[in-house]
Amino acid sequence: LALVLVTSRLFHVEGPNRKAVMLASGIAVIMHGFALSNAVFTVDGQNFSLTNVISLVNWIIALTFTITMPRLKVIIVVPVVYACSILSVA
Repeated sequence: LALVLVTSRLFHVEGPNRKAVMLASGIAVIMHGFALSNAVFTVDGQNFSLTNVISLVNWIIALTFTITMPRLKVIIVVPVVYACSILSVA
């Protein structure tokens, strides 16, 4: 949802609605974190497979961009970050 909100008005004069994007991406980052914690921390111990590490790195990047979005002047990189996070969760 955050990816759609950003890309739909990316080249518009007013730009995307940052509050709606922040809300959607905040919820997505929290849900990504819960899914990641369930995948990494198992009954047998920690599972740091390649896919889990890629997802962890993408989660950290998405979290950083979500936190710093109010201070970002250029928002054109955000769709790339969110698209990579979507792929890593899938």
